[in-house]
Amino acid sequence: MLLYLDMCCIKRPFDDQSQPRIRLESEAVLGLLAAESDSLRFVRSMALWLENEQNPLPTRAARVRRWLDDPQPILETAAVVSRASELMKLGLKNFMWRVLRQLQPMLLPPAMTV
Repeated sequence: MLLYLDMCCIKRPFDDQSQPRIRLESEAVLGLLAAESDSLRFVRSMALWLENEQNPLPTRAARVRRWLDDPQPILETAAVVSRASELMKLGLKNFMWRVLRQLQPMLLPPAMTV
């Protein structure tokens, strides 16, 4: 099974754990991360990497970067570009195009420049 956690989930264990809900969510995320195996793998994406690089707290960014750099499945770029295009046609903002353009500028069709 492949599982994708967004950056909010990945960073939850770094939040203030004094609130019961945050502590439980952190434990759930850490439990999932600890369960990674051949049957449960996490998908990393360029969007996660870019969002983490914008983290103003270098220590936290470094810890998340180590996890992101682990050689695991990465979303296929062509599929991401296709899905981002579909979502943009539905009216979503073009954040994903900005992500892809910064990381893989040669993949965007010239008509889709930002």
